[in-house]
Amino acid sequence: MYIPLKLPPGVYKNGTQYQSAGRWYDANLVRWYEGTLRPIGGWAKRTASSSNIQLEGVMRGSCAWRDNSAIAWLAAGGSKKLYAIKADTAPANITPFRETGTLTNAFSTTSGSVVVSVADTSHGCATGDTVVFSGGTAIGASGITLSGSYVITVTNANAYTVTHGSAATATVSNGGSANYSYELTIGRVDADAQVGYGTQAYGSWYYGVPRPQKSTTGITPATTWALDNWGEYLLACRNDEGKIYEWQLNTANRAALISAAPTGNTSILVTDERFVFALAAGGNPRKVQWCDQEDNTDWTPSATNQAGDYELATPGKIICGERTRFGALILTTTDAHLGVYQGPPFIYGFERVGTGCGIISAQASVTLENGAVWMSDGGFFLFDGAVRPLNCEVSDYVFANFNYGQASKVNAVLNTDYFEVIWSYPSNGSSECDRYVIWNYRENTWSIGAWARTSGVPAGVFQYPVLFDPSGYVYDHEYGFNYDGATPYAETGPIEIGSGDRIVVARQVLPDEKQQGQVTISFKTRFAPEGTETTHGPYTISSQYTDVRFSGRQVSFKVTGAQLGDWRVGNFRLEGVTGSKR
Repeated sequence: MYIPLKLPPGVYKNGTQYQSAGRWYDANLVRWYEGTLRPIGGWAKRTASSSNIQLEGVMRGSCAWRDNSAIAWLAAGGSKKLYAIKADTAPANITPFRETGTLTNAFSTTSGSVVVSVADTSHGCATGDTVVFSGGTAIGASGITLSGSYVITVTNANAYTVTHGSAATATVSNGGSANYSYELTIGRVDADAQVGYGTQAYGSWYYGVPRPQKSTTGITPATTWALDNWGEYLLACRNDEGKIYEWQLNTANRAALISAAPTGNTSILVTDERFVFALAAGGNPRKVQWCDQEDNTDWTPSATNQAGDYELATPGKIICGERTRFGALILTTTDAHLGVYQGPPFIYGFERVGTGCGIISAQASVTLENGAVWMSDGGFFLFDGAVRPLNCEVSDYVFANFNYGQASKVNAVLNTDYFEVIWSYPSNGSSECDRYVIWNYRENTWSIGAWARTSGVPAGVFQYPVLFDPSGYVYDHEYGFNYDGATPYAETGPIEIGSGDRIVVARQVLPDEKQQGQVTISFKTRFAPEGTETTHGPYTISSQYTDVRFSGRQVSFKVTGAQLGDWRVGNFRLEGVTGSKR
């Protein structure tokens, strides 16, 4: 007899393994698309001048756009730097300067040492910050003139040291001069849990009892960037610094502060009507403030402009926003609001469109053709005119092994070629994103897997989706079939092939694949749901009939890519006979 091993597409991983009977239960680096199981595309590092592009720090926020000359740009920001990359050229450091000035007779050297001491009262720097010196004079007879970028080591509130490329030839105290520019103070690579005495209200939790796993109370999020294009220019806002910057495509210049814009913001959004929304504006967690239409330097409401603000009626804190066909969707820690352009005198009207659907991080949402989708702290939500929860068939797996302390690192990217939204997230025990979950919004299927990605942009501006890893490398995805040593696979839950005292003795497997020999298949059998499990194989599928030898009442099987290629798998069949355990 022939037993079809026909399973519905997608992974089901809620509840116990036996609850996934007749479904795919585990997977890595595969997708179900147009009725077949296949590997996802691989990845390759982006290069410039034959060298791999590596950015300094962990990128948490990215944006791709084309300028008015149709040149492709990629921007990415992390806790240390903000970068712009023009097509395939080397990245340009466009990190804003927080302070500039001139230091005179402020530099000291020691003969034979490369360390230069710098005196600057109330410099406000942190160890690891960057200072750029220019237009300097020699530090006495030391043979050193500071010029270029240096990493700071703080000595005290009024002094720090930098390391020069050559040793001083003399000891000099308080000599030389230079113009200085301090980059933004470095942010947080990791979220910080505020657990010290006094960080919570008295009696906010039970004495001697640990906070629940999902608690994010008292956690300061990792540093992220909100990036958007203002025409052909780039707008940027860092969540922990709160100011809005504009960069006008000149790689010799840094992003410049929009001085009239509100500060203390957590994010920004450029609307379809060409307003800039400052979210959680001025440090008010519920306030949305916008500039005049087409003028991001005018933020003061008057009778002759359309600048304005609105305070949302929400118990939560505004985290981010998405442009949708319905208007500007504002996502908070607890709910969702829609801002719709009305024109003067009110300019924008706001309506709460969902409750109990707070977003888990500033990067956890993407815009779809018919709305937006995002990850919450225990599920997924879709806005398509109204907010509704997604029926996620892997939510138990994702959220039962989730590092809520680093939830601010969750990031989402759209893969339009395959109608997928991909969330990368940190599993429990990992401080960095090391897993992913995929929702195919056309076929409504889910898949899971493992990789380390911290931000990304979809294909469109660039030929392939572009994603970043924690080491700062930039990758083209859906490119070839290299997975850095990992192997695509999919494994099923149990499939009943025998009943009562009857078992099935399998003798052959009849494959259904695009090209034989590109995958292997292995089987696990049991005689009872909690009985001993026996593994058989793997078997290389090399002909239309592949011999196998096993027996049992239930079987699960695993398909593994035997080659790094674009294989396809449909529905296998087993050929066997009924028998008994004796």
